[in-house]
Parts: sequence; structure tokens; C-alpha cells
Amino acid sequence: MGPEPQLPFPVGYGVVAGAVDDPVAAATEAGRSWGAYLTDAPAPTERIGAEEGQRRLRAALEGIGFVTEAETPVEEPGDERAAGAAEDGAEGVAEDAEGNRRLRLHHCPFREVAQRRPDIICAVHLGLMRGTVDTLRAPLAAESLEPFVTPHLCVATLRRTDLPEQHA
Repeated sequence: MGPEPQLPFPVGYGVVAGAVDDPVAAATEAGRSWGAYLTDAPAPTERIGAEEGQRRLRAALEGIGFVTEAETPVEEPGDERAAGAAEDGAEGVAEDAEGNRRLRLHHCPFREVAQRRPDIICAVHLGLMRGTVDTLRAPLAAESLEPFVTPHLCVATLRRTDLPEQHA
């Protein structure tokens, strides 16, 4: 007997999206569970810093097929942090004054489907990032995912959660 027939991937997501009241919330929660599943939690006494958390998040995303790249913010006069170093001096991790970091995501493993249903697929990926950083207990929050900034690029915004709040 031959292989079991499978529904085409896009049809499967369409069926799932139509079966729940809030498909974006359901997709985000599914991604969160997926991220938690893919992530090795640190020992209870182990503290994961923001840079290590971002490194492990990038590894998780690369493990499912993305190519990731940390984005360097535009340097503003007098802003030493915009030059590519985080507050604690780690090189190669750039964040703005509010602790936001941007992560470029190239080569979406679900690009064809995401172009048809970015609301669902991108919500799964944002949830995956949230589940990963939650499981790591890293001082990061996956704030947003901006789909298709260019035809082959999405941009995620991560926020440091261990910085003091700026008061105007």
C-alpha cells in the first residue's frame, strides 16, 4: 500500500484557521508551544543573559530553516550603544536606547504558505520566538514580527526586559 494521502499544506492551515474564533491567537499559542518544545530549558539555577538568549533563539530559528542576522541600528550622534555594542559591552549585539534589538529573518521555511496566509504563519513564528525566550528565561521579549519587509526578509523586534525603564 502506498503512502497515506496528505492535505496540501496551505489547505491544512486554511481549515485550521476557519475552525477557531481567533486563528491568529491560536497560531501564536501553537508557535509558543513549538518554541518551548524545541528549546532546552536551562537548569533552575542557570541564568541566561540577553546575548546568550538571542544566540539560542537564532539557533532555534536556524534549526527550522531560517537564516538569521542581527541588525545594527542607525548610529545617531552621541549614541554610543548604536555603534553595535550592548550595554554590557558584548560585541555584535546592537540595541537601541530602549533595549530593542532587530533580528533579520531570511529564507522563511514556509515562505510560499506565508505569502498566502501571513497572519497565520507569521503568528506561528512570533509564538515560536516567544516560547523559546520564555523557556530560556532570558531577559528578552519577542515584541513583534514584521513580515515581508522585502520579498525575502522579515524582521523581528526583541526587547531587553532587564533594563531600567526610561522616564521622560
